Amino acid sequence: PALAGPAPLPEGARYVALGSSFAAGPGVGPNTPGTPDRCGRGTLNYPNLLATRLKLSLVDATCSGATTEHVLGPWKEIPAQIESVTADVRLVTVTIGGNDVNFVGNIFAAACELMPTPDARCQMWRDIGEDVWKCWDALPTQTLPQRKPKLLQQIEQLGNLHQMPTRWVEI
Repeated sequence: PALAGPAPLPEGARYVALGSSFAAGPGVGPNTPGTPDRCGRGTLNYPNLLATRLKLSLVDATCSGATTEHVLGPWKEIPAQIESVTADVRLVTVTIGGNDVNFVGNIFAAACELMPTPDARCQMWRDIGEDVWKCWDALPTQTLPQRKPKLLQQIEQLGNLHQMPTRWVEI
């Protein structure tokens, strides 16, 4: 028998976007008014487009430069992004991890290696230690709760606390 999919979200349902620049979308349209400039929350970022398409009420907590640590805890003047997830939230997207592993920095480092005369601003590759990868990697023998990083476990706990159904879609 076919499994039933999740019920559609009602129009106006609260949607919270958590994450780094991959979600914030700096330069993707002008910055969203009333948000911290350093977060670079573009008005045409994917959380805004998704909220518009699904007719949801968006709370965009994303911030360029954020790491998993900043989703779970405060970052200077910016509160922990996870604090935006409340009982009335019906959808949460999490786009995080690139800054944890220096994704963009290592792309630039790779490009610098190919330059005949590297720019003075070029930096060395940042090795990613086992401590970082252990957070994200999952061995096939592990059960789902053991595989989830602390961030996903905390979101699931909030869902349970607020009696919200939790559905994971890993991309």
